[in-house]
Amino acid sequence: MSQRRHKRDPLSLIPPSDLIAHSLREVETEAKQLRILLRTAREIEKAAKRPEPAGVAS
Repeated sequence: MSQRRHKRDPLSLIPPSDLIAHSLREVETEAKQLRILLRTAREIEKAAKRPEPAGVAS
């Protein structure tokens, strides 16, 4: 059995612009969530390093 090689149009490999836009929006949303998590983690670390005020029992 012989296989025919198909010539592919290079332009057919490029995804449609709406698909790219959707993917970019997903990446942007995830980046915003990660920034919030990072900011929260930094605030927690900063709070953990602060000494407790005198007279405050935990």
